Amino acid sequence: VTLADPLRFDLRGDLKAGQDCWLDANVILEGQVVLGERVRIGAFCHLKNCQIGADVQILAHCVMEGVTIESGA
Repeated sequence: VTLADPLRFDLRGDLKAGQDCWLDANVILEGQVVLGERVRIGAFCHLKNCQIGADVQILAHCVMEGVTIESGA
């Protein structure tokens, strides 16, 4: 996982991540979060108890709870 700004990243639970994931600044991951390979998460996103498949891009300012996104979406 590559963090755009490690000082502005907040992990409040457990993260399982595939290779080549990229997280922008001010991302909050809470609860159980699973990221597939090559996932990109934009700035100011908040994910709680989510499963994100491979090759998914989440745009800035998204708030998601209990979401499952299939690969390539």
